[in-house]
Amino acid sequence: PQTPHTCWLPSDPGPCDGYFPRYFYNSASKKCEKFIYGGCGGNKNNFKTLKECERTCYFKPPRKVDFDQCSL
Repeated sequence: PQTPHTCWLPSDPGPCDGYFPRYFYNSASKKCEKFIYGGCGGNKNNFKTLKECERTCYFKPPRKVDFDQCSL
C-alpha cells in the first residue's frame, strides 16, 4: 500500500480566521503535525485528531516474524 495523495499536500489553513487545532501529514518530516485551520477552504490534508492522521497517512510495512527461533 502507498500513502494516499492527500497526505502529500501541504498544510493549508484556508482563508477564514477561525482557530481550529488540526493535524496534517508533513511529507518532509514523515510525521503528523499540528496546525491551525481557519475553518473554511484548505485541502484534505486536514485531520481532527492525531490518530486519524496517522491511520490515514502512515504506511508501516508488516513486521517480520521469525518463526525459526525457539522461545521458551
